[in-house]
Amino acid sequence: MLHHAGYSVLGIDISPAVIAIAKQRVPSAEFRVASLFAAKIPACTAILSISECLSYLFDDSADRRLDDLFRRIYNALCPGGAFIFDAIVPGQVPPGEMVKSFVEGEDWLVLVEKREDLAQQLLARRIITFRQIEGLYRRTDEIHRQRLFDANDLVEQLTQLGFQVDVQDCYGAFKLPPARIAFVARKPISATDVPTP
Repeated sequence: MLHHAGYSVLGIDISPAVIAIAKQRVPSAEFRVASLFAAKIPACTAILSISECLSYLFDDSADRRLDDLFRRIYNALCPGGAFIFDAIVPGQVPPGEMVKSFVEGEDWLVLVEKREDLAQQLLARRIITFRQIEGLYRRTDEIHRQRLFDANDLVEQLTQLGFQVDVQDCYGAFKLPPARIAFVARKPISATDVPTP
């Protein structure tokens, strides 16, 4: 949608398969395979990181890497530019419990098992997918480990860098699922200084 509206768009994802799909859908846009924590961020007006990207645990140095990422994003944005992202907060699963659910379609089924560890601030999701292919079902198993954020901590971290931050539970008319929060962090129009590393 952004590309067709006339914006110059750069899409970055760590998955080569996702980038291949994106290139098929919008062949004239630019796409790169890279980690969001290592990708070069060009000067821009907006940066979007949608669907819990920052919550996924890549390694044990996540805090340091997140701070570095926020600083690089601030430096890349033009004054008035926006960094828009969402993150998971505690509350999907009652303390000490496991929640199981499923969603199904005509030729597919997804089973999800979730557990929160509040002491470690982690959400573990086990996802089993069945897809019908040529009369047979293919099963895929995944384990997602995600960090649970404190929204106030993220606001403070972004504010210290110079962002003006708005917290919301939706993207426009799209209401986010429970225990997800959207952040709109704007670099002030008057910003002239950039944070030092």
